[in-house]
Amino acid sequence: METGTQMKWRPQAFGHRSARHITDPVIEPLWRGDRVIVTVTNTVVGILDTEGVAISAGIAEIVEQIRGAVLADSAVLDGYLTRQATPAVGTVRMMGAQLPTAGQMTSQMLVGRALRGRKLPGIESNESDIDRSNPLALVAVDLLEVDGQALLDIPLLERKRHLESAIHEADLVRRGAYVRPPVDTWLSSWRALGFQELAYKAANSRYLPGAVNDAWAIVRIPTT
Repeated sequence: METGTQMKWRPQAFGHRSARHITDPVIEPLWRGDRVIVTVTNTVVGILDTEGVAISAGIAEIVEQIRGAVLADSAVLDGYLTRQATPAVGTVRMMGAQLPTAGQMTSQMLVGRALRGRKLPGIESNESDIDRSNPLALVAVDLLEVDGQALLDIPLLERKRHLESAIHEADLVRRGAYVRPPVDTWLSSWRALGFQELAYKAANSRYLPGAVNDAWAIVRIPTT
């Protein structure tokens, strides 16, 4: 039987609209991994999959780091469990250039896979080219509740700003990257880091747990 928390919190799914029809978008590289909801109450951390089932195997170190990373007494996060974020914990090197870690960048670069279309909770995953020896990490992309206050009706861009102040990054706990248009200058970097898709999310969009929101869309990253 599902608990109240499991019934309440489900990831919001992407809609079927074209990305070009998303008004005033926030653009994120779409991480490849497992979409999860993370609940934190004091020192108790729960990580739920898209069906609301608690995940426990292989995440003890992540859970411990979440306890130290979340600066609020309680919080609910939307994010991803992924190995894509940790080819080397800390500084990411790309094409000979040293890039700052996620915490040092205005737009950070780190975790993913997403709910597609109207599949709730079905998710299609492709991590075949990600090194399975990479440490698993959590990348938080949205903040749904903090200190008992629901943020679902607050615009996405404001939730992102709350997220930045609610989480202190750690080796295995990151905040997801996002930029505002134009995105062209980021595409080659994101492709080099293994991203295949982008998430377009209306800056003013609200969050609908367990439902489809047509203010969110997915688009493939062009190969050239």
